[in-house]
Amino acid sequence: MERVFLDTLRVKRSHKEKEKNASESEPLIRATLSSIHQTIISATPSSNITSISYPERFKGIPYLTPLTHTAIQEFPGIKDVMQLSPYLNCIRLAYGLNTPEALGYPLGSDLDDYNSLLLHFEYQEYLEVSVMAVTEYANIREEFFRIDDFGGGEMVASSPPSDFLFIIFSGEVMPSEFGKIRKAVVEVVPEFEDRFVDSIEPWWVGAIGAAGRAREFTVKMPVTHIDFQRMETREEWLAGRDGKGG
Repeated sequence: MERVFLDTLRVKRSHKEKEKNASESEPLIRATLSSIHQTIISATPSSNITSISYPERFKGIPYLTPLTHTAIQEFPGIKDVMQLSPYLNCIRLAYGLNTPEALGYPLGSDLDDYNSLLLHFEYQEYLEVSVMAVTEYANIREEFFRIDDFGGGEMVASSPPSDFLFIIFSGEVMPSEFGKIRKAVVEVVPEFEDRFVDSIEPWWVGAIGAAGRAREFTVKMPVTHIDFQRMETREEWLAGRDGKGG
């Protein structure tokens, strides 16, 4: 029998606990980004990193602040927080699911007028299912849960099937394992049979989305975006750091 549980950690954790955990994670964040930077420089000295993808659990000021500050220090191409993007946003960008036309709406539609949901399956050591509400410039994980030892157990969605526009896969397991997920999903919700987008190998889909976002910042900066967590630009932060003698 499948063991299904709701991951309510982000709800139960108080802001102070989150700040404490983020503070403890800061040295690891710095060491990891520094190591990545050195590896990139060694392999391709001319590389210019202009976008970074981070885990969904890092959303929010306590984690995003040290992550952004470290990224600005390590990578000259990173100017401000908008160049850091949640992993699941990169997943949908890999398939270009950020325009009204791509989501099946008339040209020029305002996505804020619709309840547009994506269903995302991340499969590694466990299966994590996320319900994503999306607009052109933002995505919000409304619900998520994990299934240990996946084998095709019951899945229940709290929104009507018509609200789910596409189903996306990502993760490190063999592609054949995603075939099992597809079969299980269609058995429970037959209407989902033609909503899978899986032309990109699950292993690469996040990287491809992040690369596309990086290209935006290289070729043309996004004209409009929603800034949920206002933070300093590179110049503002470096000036503040130098002023403090840091």
